[in-house]
Amino acid sequence: MIEIKDNALFTLDELSRLLEISKYSLRKWIREGRLQGHKVGRGIRVWGSDLRKCVNSQGRGRRGGFAKTPNPQKRKKRAAAARR
Repeated sequence: MIEIKDNALFTLDELSRLLEISKYSLRKWIREGRLQGHKVGRGIRVWGSDLRKCVNSQGRGRRGGFAKTPNPQKRKKRAAAARR
């Protein structure tokens, strides 16, 4: 479990590594209003408290949360096995 301090500021690079998702996805979440970002200079920062709210509101989802996208080859094998 990763400890997220409410008063910590995270860059998109840090969040990308922490959550194992792309910076593009993080920017999309900010644009959609799912995650609150703050412009600081030329970069975007996210408060730990805002990150916690976002992560808690996401739920676990079909794949169990912030999992990496499965390998396309594995996905094809699973789909073929499911059809049998």
